[in-house]
Amino acid sequence: MPTNTPMLSIRNLYFSFDSSNTISDFSLDVEKGSFTTLLGPSGCGKTTLLRLIAGFLEPKSGAILIDGKNQSGIPTNLRKIGMVFQDYALFPHMTVRQNLLYGLNVKKHGRNTPAISADEKNEKITGTAKFLYIDSLLDRFPHQLSGGQQQR
Repeated sequence: MPTNTPMLSIRNLYFSFDSSNTISDFSLDVEKGSFTTLLGPSGCGKTTLLRLIAGFLEPKSGAILIDGKNQSGIPTNLRKIGMVFQDYALFPHMTVRQNLLYGLNVKKHGRNTPAISADEKNEKITGTAKFLYIDSLLDRFPHQLSGGQQQR
C-alpha cells in the first residue's frame, strides 16, 4: 500500500544569524517526483534553507524530515542530499570589509601614481558598500551572508 509521506517535510523551521531571524516558522512539503522552486528576493533565506536541508547549518527549532525521518543530528554526508554552492571567490577567513580591501591592497600602482592612503581606502569601501546595500554587513564573514549578499 503506497504511503502519503512527503519526500521532504519541513515543520515550523526557525533559523537566525546573530539577532535577525532569517527563517521564521517555515513549513513545506515536497512530494516525491515533484518539481519545487524557491523564489524570493535577495537575502530572504533561500540559500540558508538549502543549507539547513543539506545539514550544513542546524535550525534553532523545527524539524526537517526526509522520507519521514527526522534529520536532526544526522551529518551532511549521510543525508544523501546534493547541493551546488554559490561561490563568488570570497576569502572565507576574511570579513566583507577585508574582502573588499583586498583588491585595493594588492593593486599595482604605476610609477607616477601615489599609493592610496588608508583613509581613501576606507572611503572607497564605505561608498561601495553603501551603493551595494551591504554597509551593515562589513564585519560579517562570507558564511554569515545570504547567496544574494555574497553576489553583491
